[in-house]
Amino acid sequence: MPSPSIRGAFVIRALTFQELADYSPRLLTESSQLKRRGAVSPERFLRKWERWYNTNEGIVFGYWTGDLLAGSLGAVVSEDLYSDMLIGYELFWNVRRDARLTHGWKELFPTYEQWAKARGAQSAYLTHWADYPRLADLFAKFGFLPSEC
Repeated sequence: MPSPSIRGAFVIRALTFQELADYSPRLLTESSQLKRRGAVSPERFLRKWERWYNTNEGIVFGYWTGDLLAGSLGAVVSEDLYSDMLIGYELFWNVRRDARLTHGWKELFPTYEQWAKARGAQSAYLTHWADYPRLADLFAKFGFLPSEC
């Protein structure tokens, strides 16, 4: 089998919980979003995701190039804080530095939005919008608009 290539074909699919558990040490050390938060508990991270996986409230999509997991996006669908509407919330996303010049990872966002809407969400939010101001145009192309709560 040829070695995975960042430039090759890609697949976006949901990670199984076991894949997430295997991947989480890398995610928790590579994610700039999580690094800014300071101390992160791997046990708490997996406990939360196990509950969300078991209740179908959450999912982590992986961006695969061959056998290589080159990126991911984790999200939940939950009731809105202020109403009984269901809302999709992106909780994290990351892409390996060497995969950022490819375009396939950008499909994580519409895949998340489609999943959230299929689960009954009336809206889907990118909660880490401000973390990536240079990507505002990309997010806008997918129909995401900045908002305040």
